[in-house]
Amino acid sequence: MHCVKEDGTSTTKLIGSKSRVAPIKVISIPRLELSACLLLAQLVEKVRLSLQVHLAKIILHTDSTIAIAWINTPANQLKTFVGNRVSKIQTMTENFEWKHIPSAQNPADIISRGVNPEELSSLTLWWNGPQHLDIPEQFIEPSITSSDELYLLVRPAKILSTSMERF
Repeated sequence: MHCVKEDGTSTTKLIGSKSRVAPIKVISIPRLELSACLLLAQLVEKVRLSLQVHLAKIILHTDSTIAIAWINTPANQLKTFVGNRVSKIQTMTENFEWKHIPSAQNPADIISRGVNPEELSSLTLWWNGPQHLDIPEQFIEPSITSSDELYLLVRPAKILSTSMERF
């Protein structure tokens, strides 16, 4: 959680985390990243409701540009697996903002790649998040370009066109 005080100073601290082991069935990395976005949305919703404090702005970060593109696509245009998760994410994060973060600055990658508890206790990125959160004007968010993989997972449309001419 990133908090900005009235005097303009800010602090960022980890207040909760959650992860899941990838299933035995092989699932593509973008689909796993989308599932992680859903897990994040669920965690943030629980934290938000339990804090009982007004949060001025909620920004969620992911290092998956494909997941962000899916989240910004109408769920009914996507294949079932992706569309179902996107629909849940869109409902839960309707007033939130999704942003891209480079993998090297993503604290969630620490857990997803595995780390010893001894190492974790000294990792500043894990406990305090990326440094750019404390100085947001120094961080330039990379632009998200469309990906061919995004379009491979879009539901194909069935179109029927008729024309009637009277003689």
